[in-house]
Amino acid sequence: MSKQTPESQELLQDVTNLVTMPQNDDMPLDVASRICNSHLLSQTDHLISFAFHESNTVLEAAQEAQKLNLLVTLLYLD
Repeated sequence: MSKQTPESQELLQDVTNLVTMPQNDDMPLDVASRICNSHLLSQTDHLISFAFHESNTVLEAAQEAQKLNLLVTLLYLD
């Protein structure tokens, strides 16, 4: 959480089931995001994502979810 902007930290305080992974703090953002997304996908059976067509990390998570046979809903914002 400490790496987030003050504005983001304030908003995240209201999230009831916030998952933090401080062990990933020293990793590049794209690597940490993939690890976090994989962890979250392992705990669910449905993914709903909002993405732009160039949102590579989100699109990769959706592809991973499909490979895991999760129900995937992908909504494009562009």
